[in-house]
Amino acid sequence: MAPNRWVPSSKTLERPLRLADSTTCVTVSIQHPPNHTSLLIQVYDHIHNLSFADKDAILQQVRRMLRISKKDERAIREYHEVHPEAKEKGCGRVFRSPTLFEDLVKCILLCNTNTSVLGYRANTILKLAKIMRLDDELGFQESLNIGFNDMFQKLKEIKGFGSFSCANALMCMGYYHKVPTDTETIRHLQQVHGRKDCDKTSAGKDAEEIYDKYAPFQCLAYLSELLDSYEGKFGKLSELPASSYHIISGRLERKGEEKTMMN
Repeated sequence: MAPNRWVPSSKTLERPLRLADSTTCVTVSIQHPPNHTSLLIQVYDHIHNLSFADKDAILQQVRRMLRISKKDERAIREYHEVHPEAKEKGCGRVFRSPTLFEDLVKCILLCNTNTSVLGYRANTILKLAKIMRLDDELGFQESLNIGFNDMFQKLKEIKGFGSFSCANALMCMGYYHKVPTDTETIRHLQQVHGRKDCDKTSAGKDAEEIYDKYAPFQCLAYLSELLDSYEGKFGKLSELPASSYHIISGRLERKGEEKTMMN
């Protein structure tokens, strides 16, 4: 989602990041050059030399996006212990935003995308911005050991955050316990796991029965399966141009199948 821009030809991520003053933005590109053990981060459209504080601010945002920390490394090792197949494929990190606020906004925007009345989401985002400004990111300190259930309830208190949004937000924060269930989850459980009777009332329970063996990394296991499913149908996602992103949807795929059957 914007403002991220992935360039398949050069395997480069481009997006704006904030400098140390939390106001000034610069365009940054992030690459992992072949045969290199470190990332290449380039800053554009900035006429002055960056201060040490600016460079540190950029690095902190990149670390958060790519989950580069001792805590994340520990979580990946623990995930691989319960999911050896993920270790073989090199899976374990889920990309996220440079800030918690952007993650939460995107979680809101992921919901009810079929509706043509968007005002309620705009109001929710505005209220969220005011709350986070006054409450220091709602007290969501990702470095603190707050239990999953307590954090889930804390998110549920925000108007506009239902179970699906909360599960996605918690995944971005490093809590992988809950699989976010929506129509795409139902489709996946029906097609991949043979749960033909799965619907919105049973999806949560079905997901628990299937993925609880990977606890506390149920969401990671689900997303890994979903990625495999998509790439089996559409090819490697990292090689797709942005103009093709809209095809990566089981809902659109089903519509295509229905249209073919009708013809």
